[in-house]
Amino acid sequence: MNEKNTVSLSEEDIYQEFMGWPVFLCLAISVAAMYLGVLPKGIIGGMCLLLPLGLILEKIGSRIPILKDYLGGPPLLMIFLGAGLVYYKVIPEAGVKTLQSFMKDTGADFLNFYICGLIAGAILGINAKLLVKAGLRYAVPLAGCVLASCAVVAVVGPLLGYNWKDSICNIGLPILGGGMGGGAVPMAQVVEKQTGRDMKEILSVFVPAVVLGNVLSIIAAGLLDRLGKKVPRLSGTGRSCGIPVLPTSSRGSI
Repeated sequence: MNEKNTVSLSEEDIYQEFMGWPVFLCLAISVAAMYLGVLPKGIIGGMCLLLPLGLILEKIGSRIPILKDYLGGPPLLMIFLGAGLVYYKVIPEAGVKTLQSFMKDTGADFLNFYICGLIAGAILGINAKLLVKAGLRYAVPLAGCVLASCAVVAVVGPLLGYNWKDSICNIGLPILGGGMGGGAVPMAQVVEKQTGRDMKEILSVFVPAVVLGNVLSIIAAGLLDRLGKKVPRLSGTGRSCGIPVLPTSSRGSI
């Protein structure tokens, strides 16, 4: 492909091409439809409301000084502001049910789609040669971190009044699973099928641990990133530690 046929879009151009209309206008129409009770259920209503809201919060979160530099930026803002909008009933109950139907209750079932895309994308997006060469080296420290994390949970849990087995199964493993989509929900589905317990009861135990774990992980990542920029020798300064780093053009993609 020659330079004449190459398409290069800035971030703002992508938003404009993707949305067609200004993002704030799309959000205003969706919010008005939600309060009037005419926001469609399923993927149409969910995407019309959540997509422009997410784009706006991403912009805001990336510009708040302390939040973007030390606390992880947009993800943390989306987690707490979204929870606050529901808790303080800024989003009416009908709107919450519409979003729930988009995520899991109707044929849209976006949550399961997201889980499949997350897992498949993580596997298929890795270059096969790099996976073979680095897999064993990566597996050892990864397994060590998992065992160490479970050991810490098993020790701290009883100090707070929890059984060590329950601490690992209800707190440690859902967090290690990778959050809501990759951890809490699939594990809850497995537990439901194996034990017959109600899905809502299981998630009521898993979700608080996962949300708090995610928040603390985002904050820790932001602080470590800041530390690595101030003291580059602590971050490895780009060295691959013996693992081959492939050029961008040769990396796998979906």
